[in-house]
Amino acid sequence: MRSRSLLAILALAALPFYGCGDSGGSRCDRCANDSDCGSGLTCQQFTSPSTGNTFLACGDTNPNMTCPG
Repeated sequence: MRSRSLLAILALAALPFYGCGDSGGSRCDRCANDSDCGSGLTCQQFTSPSTGNTFLACGDTNPNMTCPG
């Protein structure tokens, strides 16, 4: 029983290394180029509404899309 529990813990700990989850950045995740973004998203320039600074983040085709800075 103890070895089964240990095996389960090790398996759960290894999940992030096997790429579980999405294969790219989600909306508003910072990026350097399009390959950093998930399917249907591209790396775009946004302006922070609070500071006015520009930054690159994954975005979709919505021209009104905003991302918090």
